[in-house]
Amino acid sequence: MIDCHQGTKFLVRGRKMLVAFLRHISLDAKRSTNIINILSEKAKAFFNNREYGPGITSFYIGMICVNPQNDLHQKLGKPKYNKKTKVLEYDLKLDYKQFMHATDLERKEILAEKVINSLASIEQLKIKDFDLESFKRDLTVFFRDVSIEDVEITDDAPEEPSDQLPEEPSFRPDFSLFFQGSEKNKTQAEQILNINDEVILQLKELKKQKKFGPEGLYPGAVSERSRLKLQRKIDTLLEHLILEIKDNPKKSFVLSKFKSVMEQSLDCDTEDKEMICAYLGKIMEILQIQSSDGLLNSWLYGFDV
Repeated sequence: MIDCHQGTKFLVRGRKMLVAFLRHISLDAKRSTNIINILSEKAKAFFNNREYGPGITSFYIGMICVNPQNDLHQKLGKPKYNKKTKVLEYDLKLDYKQFMHATDLERKEILAEKVINSLASIEQLKIKDFDLESFKRDLTVFFRDVSIEDVEITDDAPEEPSDQLPEEPSFRPDFSLFFQGSEKNKTQAEQILNINDEVILQLKELKKQKKFGPEGLYPGAVSERSRLKLQRKIDTLLEHLILEIKDNPKKSFVLSKFKSVMEQSLDCDTEDKEMICAYLGKIMEILQIQSSDGLLNSWLYGFDV
């Protein structure tokens, strides 16, 4: 089974600049990919005061390490760059067998080679106002000099495959609470959110849960492949919120992230859409957002009630 977007991001933060590695992994690769946690903490300090220009403000790299038995055989897409938001994102695929049998030092070298080589595809995009050469040089220095020997990490033994997934969520929110609001409410003053460590912890706990399985009147996704694709949408949203919500503690920011999920889910059937709204509702509950200002109703039913 795949633990989509298992809760780790490789973090590089500069002035108005964020770079993150997202793990898309099999459960049996969970410990082996834990080295990303270590690199994340090291990179925060290394890149803290570095600047590369306003051309890219957010840089997401998905690191895929999936047991071939569970591989969905999805083709890697080309890098996507949003000129308006200055967000760049793409995926890289690790050799599962090589990574699982490597030592952590070897894994660091594998990640370094993959990431640095991938920057060649960014050069082809010809993004303005971004110093790619300086970024590449600093990234090379970081991987060269970073030490993982002083940190206790995973053992190097290959892990046994597991069919177990986290227990399914026990919630099914009352939509009437989260769908409150109409067009006239959309002009209300911005809601500033109270984001603390407990809120972040609840978001992380929600991300760990198996999603889109049978629950109540919901029969579950039509297939395991469909379930994993749906779960990946919600887990990706949670990853972004966990990483960015402290710097953007606003209701409008959260709803903008919701819209991205909705745009990617237009072809889902009604039952799956309802469950997507249920998970969005749970996120609203955690963040203490009382209304979506009609956003969820408009997407689910085509109008606001």
